[in-house]
Amino acid sequence: MRDLDATPAAHATPRAAAGPPVAVLAGASGFIGGWLLRELRADGYQVRVIGRTGPDAVWGDKSGMIRVLDGVELLINLAGKSVNCRYTEENGCEPI
Repeated sequence: MRDLDATPAAHATPRAAAGPPVAVLAGASGFIGGWLLRELRADGYQVRVIGRTGPDAVWGDKSGMIRVLDGVELLINLAGKSVNCRYTEENGCEPI
């Protein structure tokens, strides 16, 4: 496994933008997402969140998604269907 504190990979390009790096996190309200949100902010990222109720964009809002994703350097998707339901054919085929 590569040491994450080591020199960046050869294909990595330096940041050209001024200001903090921007990350988008989908699924920030979950157990792992909540932890990751705090860690990204502690590492200096400006974090935008996509979720069922926002705060920065909501699923299904195309213009909101385009706005939130504009200029990001990192996209992490931890979103998923609630596991607090019984599996059926109907909800198994349901888009998230």
